[in-house]
Amino acid sequence: IILISSDGTEFAATSETFVSTTTMTFVTPNVSSKGPGQYDLKLTNPDGGTVTKADFMTASGVPVWTTAAGTIVDQNEGTSVNFTLVANDSDGTNTITYAVTTGSLPSGISLNASTGVISGTLPTVSADVNTNFTVTATDNESQTTARAFTITTRDIYVMGSSSLFNG
Repeated sequence: IILISSDGTEFAATSETFVSTTTMTFVTPNVSSKGPGQYDLKLTNPDGGTVTKADFMTASGVPVWTTAAGTIVDQNEGTSVNFTLVANDSDGTNTITYAVTTGSLPSGISLNASTGVISGTLPTVSADVNTNFTVTATDNESQTTARAFTITTRDIYVMGSSSLFNG
């Protein structure tokens, strides 16, 4: 049993099992290295006879991030923020949902799961704070990809009155 990509690359089955006289299961290496597309199935029997089924299966890839990893917001406390995370579905449907899967957002900040918009007002902090978190993008086939981000909240130092300035 062999799966054949549109460019002719062959992926041989690593295991084959007859479930019944009309059904079999097989496992092939991951075809995602060739990206989304149609794959043909080629069966060869023990005496060398072959049959090929064109477009036997369609493979699609995981979502692809267009937003770079790293710091996405670096602002002073109390600042309103509005930043859009973007990942695209490699099969073109672009039905992506977003979720914070590791860490958390600063208080006062939220993620819109359907649009990828991170918005809100940065909290008051007593020193500069880096908030690290991971967002996972999920497509309509439940395929996922994760990316790490940081929001930096800067402390605004306000100098109070002092006897140094009272001459």
